Amino acid sequence: MAGGFAKLGKLAGGNLDLHSKQSRVDIAFLASLMPDEKSKMRVQGAASAAQALERAEDFPLADRVAGRALDVAQSLLARPDVKIDVLVVDRSGKVIGRAT
Repeated sequence: MAGGFAKLGKLAGGNLDLHSKQSRVDIAFLASLMPDEKSKMRVQGAASAAQALERAEDFPLADRVAGRALDVAQSLLARPDVKIDVLVVDRSGKVIGRAT
């Protein structure tokens, strides 16, 4: 499964309706994935998913989002025999996060 940071951020937060008009990225959820209080506060102040990713600086936030999206997808599929890989891509198509 592959998608942009914002769409997979919605899925990672448990939102199954990924249409841009139907749901919003939960910035507080993204902030909760950060490793310490200072970085959580920095991300919490973001106005968008893109800004949250930028404010994460060197922390692999896209990898954390991929991991959480993988957890949600696997629980929905309920088929342990099916392997899911998740790739998070930026707007240019570059892979910025992954989970297997």
